[in-house]
Amino acid sequence: MANWEKELGKETWKLKAKDDVKDRIDIIVGDDKQDDFIPQIKMERWDNEVNFSIRLITDKKNTATLTNKKIEWNGDNIGLEWFNVDANKEYPEGAYKFEYIINSKPLSNHIEFSITSKGLNFYKQLPLTQVQIDNGWKRPENVINSYAIYCADKKTNFENGKIYRSGKFGHIFRPRIIDSDGNWTWGDLDIDVQNKTYIVTIPQTFLDTAVYPIRSNDTFGYTSIGASVQNFNVGIFECENFTSGIAGVASSIKICVYDPNPNGVKLAIYTSDGTNADTLVANSSSGELTITRTTKPTTDAHWTSGSISASISATTEYFLASSFEANATQYAFDSGDGNWDYYTLAYSNFPPGDVGSPSWASYYITGSLYVTYAAAADAWIPRVIFID
Repeated sequence: MANWEKELGKETWKLKAKDDVKDRIDIIVGDDKQDDFIPQIKMERWDNEVNFSIRLITDKKNTATLTNKKIEWNGDNIGLEWFNVDANKEYPEGAYKFEYIINSKPLSNHIEFSITSKGLNFYKQLPLTQVQIDNGWKRPENVINSYAIYCADKKTNFENGKIYRSGKFGHIFRPRIIDSDGNWTWGDLDIDVQNKTYIVTIPQTFLDTAVYPIRSNDTFGYTSIGASVQNFNVGIFECENFTSGIAGVASSIKICVYDPNPNGVKLAIYTSDGTNADTLVANSSSGELTITRTTKPTTDAHWTSGSISASISATTEYFLASSFEANATQYAFDSGDGNWDYYTLAYSNFPPGDVGSPSWASYYITGSLYVTYAAAADAWIPRVIFID
């Protein structure tokens, strides 16, 4: 387990939640720009290319303590605890807990924090529609009304560079509120980045009948994988748009899928006509890829991967396309701002040279699918360098 380190001369603790040169995650409790302790937690990823912080709205400047690997702080009627969670079955890539303890019935059922962020977008994961559920889409209960967090600018995965995957920064799961007798309820989280508010609303009926103190169970997962899954009927393929960074040659393509049987998936890259997918650029070199994962992937090694060779122009919109052999295949995704179009085509005929008009209206979804490529010879890219 990673250990907290207190910053010399300040009331700030730091922790390397993930010490990977290609995908580093740092957690800071307290404000490292202030001498006094501020009840705030900040998460940085990819050497602070992107970050966000959450701070309790309070005028109390009490000190915090480190006890049993937890940072603890107490105000008048509310206490806060922050601690890291190593990778486990529930959080395969690890997480941190940000918990608040309310000692007696509060005057309001809103717990208010401020939030600031750099280079991130927050997408609320609303309940699925009945049509989506009937079509086999799945969104776990702790994901409903949670927030998926993605890089605002599309990141490029270079060979030997940092690993951004589909650009997912992490996931703030639905808050769970528990009283001293073990009774619990879901809280409703509302994040407004523009107005810098992070508000948890607790049902008033729960507050009226709870045995105090009550405790939240807010969790921020380091996951890079979509928290929901969907399947596609045979004879359908989908296309999702992305915008390239610099020019280069795509060398591999990965998708986060699983299937109880070793069925196939086919992947391809298309140009854009400005609205939809247009003309085939390249498809996975081996054609069909075999899905070997029978449960939802939890690490990079579990993604289905294939080689591809495609020249990519700089700052240009493309579409990644996928077609599945069987209805049972599950594909990880989050609700977001990705433009997904659906097309009718037999699996055996994929990929077509030209796509044509979509068969269904678009969904705003970000799938767990990405390409890695080598930059053009005259392009500068940030690289990871190992020094002994």
